[in-house]
Amino acid sequence: MPQFGALCIRTQQYTMPTEANKVDQYQCIDCKEEVFVKQGEQRVHHFCHYKSTNCLMYRYQPTIEGGGETEYHLNAKYKMKSLIETQHEISIRSTCQLCKYTTTAILPKFENMKVVLEHSFIYRDQQVIADLACLFDEQIVFIIEIMYSHATDENKRPSPWFELYSTEVIDTESASKKIQFTCRRRLCDECTILEQQRLKVEREIRQKEYDAYMGECRKKQEQERILKEEEQRILRQQQEQERIRKEEEQRILRQQQEQERIRKEEEQRMLRQQQEQERIRKEEEQRILRQQHQEERARLESIERIRKMKLKQNRIDIERGLKKQSTQPIRKSIWGYK
Repeated sequence: MPQFGALCIRTQQYTMPTEANKVDQYQCIDCKEEVFVKQGEQRVHHFCHYKSTNCLMYRYQPTIEGGGETEYHLNAKYKMKSLIETQHEISIRSTCQLCKYTTTAILPKFENMKVVLEHSFIYRDQQVIADLACLFDEQIVFIIEIMYSHATDENKRPSPWFELYSTEVIDTESASKKIQFTCRRRLCDECTILEQQRLKVEREIRQKEYDAYMGECRKKQEQERILKEEEQRILRQQQEQERIRKEEEQRILRQQQEQERIRKEEEQRMLRQQQEQERIRKEEEQRILRQQHQEERARLESIERIRKMKLKQNRIDIERGLKKQSTQPIRKSIWGYK
């Protein structure tokens, strides 16, 4: 189990469990809750929270998945700050992986030098936060970055700056007055400048290649755009021709339908006219027939009337003749009786 320290409330110093006592009060560097030290004989000395909490700082086995990286990182920062403030002689050994040159830097000490955690400043027009910065008259003297699994970008910190493993810082004995760390930076400052220049040249070459590639891509895109526009123009022209053809077909169809309608209306008109003529002819025939019937009836009536008149006249004549015979004598003529 790693030994994580706590912050002494009285001195505001980071204290390891082996250096703690039962008199002072301590607080967790993560959740800021009060903790106490356990210094038994069977287990490694360690701090514990007074009550159950969600803080995972002093659990038995920290892991990266459960937040162990944050615990190592926090404790390494606080311990490094405590080592610098307690006037330890700290040297940092660096080996450049490019030029293979090894240097040893001793951290400077000033009376009014401040050690600030999570120091924020502007570097190359960017907001940067350093894990630990030593300041003198508000100017950065040096920067220390704590590394657990991810290294810091070489171009995002001003020199001098160092990068230390969190486990190396935590495992360092605080009782020793001379402490040496190994810087985990890959390059020295001179090689960093050369590397930056090389990277700048490579970036410029890549930028030129990228610009040429993008120019070619834009040219191809422009050609494809022109080709697509031409295809779309031809397609629109075909669609317009198809639309005109369909409209013409619809116009012809409507014209044919109109002609068919007119023809049917004309046929219906002629049929109605024929029916009207047939009706008039039948009415005329019926009128003539009625007239003939009337004339025949009138003729028959006239014949009947004449017949009756003749009969009547004959009867009158007979009556007159009989009356005359009864009143006048019969005279003989030479031809007989008259």
